[in-house]
Amino acid sequence: MGTTVRLGERAEGEGERDGGRPARGPTPSTPPSPAPAHATAMAAALNALAPTPVLWKVSDADLAPSTPLSSLRLGPHITPRPWLPQNALLQTGGVAVFVAHGGVNGVYEAAFHGVPLVGVPLFGDGGDNLAKAAHRGFGVTLGHAGLRDGGPGLAAAVRRVAGDPSFRAAASAASARLRARPRPARADAADVVESAVAAHAGVARARAELDVARAAAAVAAVVAPPHASTTRGDAL
Repeated sequence: MGTTVRLGERAEGEGERDGGRPARGPTPSTPPSPAPAHATAMAAALNALAPTPVLWKVSDADLAPSTPLSSLRLGPHITPRPWLPQNALLQTGGVAVFVAHGGVNGVYEAAFHGVPLVGVPLFGDGGDNLAKAAHRGFGVTLGHAGLRDGGPGLAAAVRRVAGDPSFRAAASAASARLRARPRPARADAADVVESAVAAHAGVARARAELDVARAAAAVAAVVAPPHASTTRGDAL
């Protein structure tokens, strides 16, 4: 059983409200780099999990220049990688706990595959998504305080979720609900796309017909004199 840890996932939004609660915001193409203190605390928390194997999606590109990966002094039980096949790892059945920022993809992938979560919503919509996981009983959410003083709160949360079978049971229940859909999600998505395409095509046709009508009116206005009479007498 391993612990998969994700840091620097693609964000759904950015910004924070007072008190550390994430706020909705524009979707960036890449998430902000974690603060040096957060990266150091995360490394300390993962080091405290030894000898449990840890996969950590992290690289120098994810970190602030002042805190390169080499400065984190990771233990031999931690395998850092610049990219991990997240969904494929979660479906192996070998992940004890998934630690993540709470992006919608990660939360739903964990739920679908029945993997309990420990969430640290540093930005974006993570707070809302992780609150749903906690409400369903298959996740625990930490605020920024969980990454203070060397991250003992994070390490304790991972041990708690890994050691309490109720989290795994709740994750399995969430998985069963998601898998019990009457239609595959791909089919629903295809319907939405096809409906949008059809609606767009209809709008495009209407606009084209309107453009033709406007062009015809413009031509008529140019051909006819501004005050030309159309009575029978004038026509003769």
